[in-house]
Amino acid sequence: MSKRKRRKLEQLAQKNASKEVRAEVLEQLKAVKLTPDQAELLKASQSTRLSKREQKAMAQRRAQLGIPLTSDMKETLRRRPRQLKPKVENDEDKTINSMLV
Repeated sequence: MSKRKRRKLEQLAQKNASKEVRAEVLEQLKAVKLTPDQAELLKASQSTRLSKREQKAMAQRRAQLGIPLTSDMKETLRRRPRQLKPKVENDEDKTINSMLV
């Protein structure tokens, strides 16, 4: 057998061996795949920048699971939406509005 053919056969054997190893590793990884709930918990940590909606969602998830909340998380859960103050019209606005009508 020529050197080229022998080298080519060795390369093919290595390639097949690496494919088998890859397939085994992928099978092992399927066994340790995260559940959607676990993935949600790992989604964002406190050190990353989060929107208010994400902060509230994280605090709610932790509260549901019984994980202790930080003081910031407690405040986010306690927060109520701001209510708008009623508009106070003064006399000048009323006279201008009546003239326009």
